[in-house]
Amino acid sequence: MHQVETVRQGMGNPRNNFTFSQLPIWRQILLLLGGSILLVGYAVGIVFEQLETDYLRQNLEEQNHRILSVLSATSIDAVISEDQARLETIITQLATLDPNILSLTMENERRETLAHWQRISDTGAMTHLAFAEDILFDGEHFGRIFIDWNIQPLQQQIDLHVLSMRLFSTAVLIALTGLILFWIYLLISKPINTLNKRLHMIAQGDLTSEVHISSGKELIRLADSVNTLSRILRINESRKKEIRQLAFFDKTTGLASRAHFLQRFSDTLKAATRRDEQLALIFLDLDGFKDINDSMGHETGDQLLAIIGQRLEKPLRDVDFAARFGGDEFCIIVDNITDEFDAAEVADRCLKEIHQPVELGTQTVRPMASLGIALFPKDGNDMQQLLKAADSAMYAAKEAGKHRYAFYIPELTTQASQRLALEQQLRVAVDNNDFTLHYQPQISLSSGKVTGVEALIRWHHTELGDIPPSEFINLAERIGLIQEIGEWVLETACRQAASWHHNALDQLQVAVNISAIHFTDLDFVNTVTRVLDTTGIDPKRLEIEVTESVIQLGDNYSTTCQQLDALGIKVAVDDFGTGYSSLAVLKQLPIDTLKVDRLFIKDLQHEAKSTVLVGTIIGMAQALGYKVVAEGAETLEQIQILRGLGCHQVQGYYFSPPVPADQIPSLVSKVHF
Repeated sequence: MHQVETVRQGMGNPRNNFTFSQLPIWRQILLLLGGSILLVGYAVGIVFEQLETDYLRQNLEEQNHRILSVLSATSIDAVISEDQARLETIITQLATLDPNILSLTMENERRETLAHWQRISDTGAMTHLAFAEDILFDGEHFGRIFIDWNIQPLQQQIDLHVLSMRLFSTAVLIALTGLILFWIYLLISKPINTLNKRLHMIAQGDLTSEVHISSGKELIRLADSVNTLSRILRINESRKKEIRQLAFFDKTTGLASRAHFLQRFSDTLKAATRRDEQLALIFLDLDGFKDINDSMGHETGDQLLAIIGQRLEKPLRDVDFAARFGGDEFCIIVDNITDEFDAAEVADRCLKEIHQPVELGTQTVRPMASLGIALFPKDGNDMQQLLKAADSAMYAAKEAGKHRYAFYIPELTTQASQRLALEQQLRVAVDNNDFTLHYQPQISLSSGKVTGVEALIRWHHTELGDIPPSEFINLAERIGLIQEIGEWVLETACRQAASWHHNALDQLQVAVNISAIHFTDLDFVNTVTRVLDTTGIDPKRLEIEVTESVIQLGDNYSTTCQQLDALGIKVAVDDFGTGYSSLAVLKQLPIDTLKVDRLFIKDLQHEAKSTVLVGTIIGMAQALGYKVVAEGAETLEQIQILRGLGCHQVQGYYFSPPVPADQIPSLVSKVHF
């Protein structure tokens, strides 16, 4: 305890430790100058007092010398004769001439007093000064004269002069000090205060203005350093804002970024849990975005994403939150809902807003999206569960026909697992070449004979059995395997067609379906040329089938079609009528065949409108010089209607389902309509 007290006593009061160096500069300068003024004034006073004393003393000595010389000269005879009465008269008359003479005494050479005069006054308080002078005549010494002066008036005069000089010098020094302080203020204190204020502003976050100092090399450098610091901090602040913008907002769409969304979603879930509220998560994926991005370029793709980002904000409520999750995927938090209908209403508004036409270069497209909806807490209690559920629901919406929304149901989790397993199996199938091709004949309605076949891929899994193309083709497009599969189909079909040529089926045409992704590949035509050279098939016997969505690729599609046409290869538009192809664009493209989708064919014998619609398509195609192939012909009545409408060829189960390649020769010989 005693040690603690000792330590406390040793620490002392911090105020008592305040040092001169801790004072402001102007106070330090003021103290130094003030001390200097006092010292200089004191020194000047001492010097002047000494000079004044010496000067007055010298005057007094000179006056004394004159008086004594006169006295010596006028009294020499009386001194020699020792006439004391006369000497008394002389010194009395002389002493009365100056009131400051206190006494006069004359002695002979034997130091005997010959005459003495004493002023009658109180000399005790007076300051006096005594002088002596020898009485000489022709070089012979006859005695001495002593005079005593009252120098108090002289001292008062000296003190008055010294005081005046000190006051004057002090006034001059004070004025000079004021000028020096003002000069120091202008050259040092004011710039330092300006720099201090600027640094304080910088500390407060004001980084816009700069300080300008025009005096003092060191201060100018310091000002430049402060300005440099301000600029560096301003740049850093700008970079921080950019980093924050990049971290929390997507540069392309302007929406919140993935990181921002995850943080917001986590906070929203916690708040909803505390308030016992419901919310919905919408997972949105654009349909066909990859085709647009690959065909029109990433710049056009980014343009579309930016438009989608703007459109997504319009149908949302104030409490909702939209973000770009990645690629062409978006997430929307629909907060504080009463039931699932609130989420469905928001999703429906999003679909309508997204589907508005968009001008992309020379093309007009109507974007589509598939939306998956997961509800909290019904479909999950944490972020990962809800994201997984919404993603599964989104895939369900795509599989249901695209550009729609779907709510999560538990069965979708199983489907997602199955889809993941199927993806793994598909990769194995591509590596092991586990696919086969079946061929469905196309019959000319004018000759009744088989004039061509369409190559259709099949996948038989040893455990899962036959897997429909509708399941694995879309999956292959999503995971990037479609090009490899498409090239295998093209080469296998061409090789098979070449083998039929040697079996007297040299006129049989083979049609191969090609994904839109192939048309975005700049090397696709070279791939086709290589396959033609490798298999030896006549290019005129090969027909490339594409869907209407490929037509929206614009210049890329047109260029590829022209190159294929130059090789002698025919191009067909498959499933015509189900897409959004522009007739203005269609007439400008080098295509040969329109294949009418089975959806229009199945109701021909039941609906007059279907007949009118198919007839219109056939008439338009004939007017443009295109051959027309009707898909899905399953009844004789349908075929007869199609023949009456002027359709060129039909394809469907009425004649044959897709069959292995080895059955085609016999099928060709049997079919005659």
